[in-house]
Amino acid sequence: MERSTRQIIAGGLVAATVIPYLGYAIGGEMPFIQDARGMAFTGLVLGTVAWFILGVRAFGARWLGIGGAAVAATLGIVAAALETGTASSVFLGAFVAVIVAMYLVSLYEYLHHTGGRTHRGLTARHT
Repeated sequence: MERSTRQIIAGGLVAATVIPYLGYAIGGEMPFIQDARGMAFTGLVLGTVAWFILGVRAFGARWLGIGGAAVAATLGIVAAALETGTASSVFLGAFVAVIVAMYLVSLYEYLHHTGGRTHRGLTARHT
């Protein structure tokens, strides 16, 4: 799978995490998400899939990809364990913020690596 395709798919997964989170934060629930535990599990599943699609190298330094994933997972698990209340909301907000930050770091690395453009059609082919 090409790197730009991975970025697009991961971006969709991050959006699929952020949009329900915003609805949950504003309205208190979303379809299929009734509480902080459901939102945390949704973020954990979608964030994990996005992380695996991007790969550790997408974050520049390997420690950043692994460390960010560990921080996000810890925040998500704590938010799910707390289930309700202000503390759960704080951990859930931080969890979603870390997911978005990790995606933005991977996007920065991608744009930095490609110079802001894809390689398709930009290299001359010699036959």
